[in-house]
Amino acid sequence: MSHPQQPQPYSQQPQQQPYYPAPPQGAVYGQPPTAPPAGPPAKPKKKGNPVVGAIALVVIAGLMALCGGIIFTQIGNSADEPIDPVTADRSFDAEVMCQEPIKDRLKAPATAEFPPAEVKKNGAIYSVTGDVDAENGFGAKIRTGYKCTIKDNGDGTWTAIAVTLDE
Repeated sequence: MSHPQQPQPYSQQPQQQPYYPAPPQGAVYGQPPTAPPAGPPAKPKKKGNPVVGAIALVVIAGLMALCGGIIFTQIGNSADEPIDPVTADRSFDAEVMCQEPIKDRLKAPATAEFPPAEVKKNGAIYSVTGDVDAENGFGAKIRTGYKCTIKDNGDGTWTAIAVTLDE
């Protein structure tokens, strides 16, 4: 008969697990801890003066418009390239070129406003029929009809043949 073996007294003390403090809040695991930035805390950036910003924006827009005008002038017809006034359709130019002789006949030309007009072309001759809104001698804004016949000379100049205002 065998006796169950008595447990032998344990001679070693149980091993203790090393103590690890709780990680700081927001710690990133798998990366070494980062030190806080040296020096004083960063100051918030100052916002610029809105007036200076607005002026800078206007200057930049003006420069862009100037450059755009130069580019379009270079792309468009130059003075070296003659335009055949008979075949070229310059109806918009004719409408604009009629505005000066019409303004010359108004009491207050600086107040003139031109709604879109009807333009008919016959060779190099354009007939422009439309209205002009301008102040009369009493300061009241009135609408007056006009008819302008103008010739495209083909060299960038125009000749007014007839200009009449409805009275």
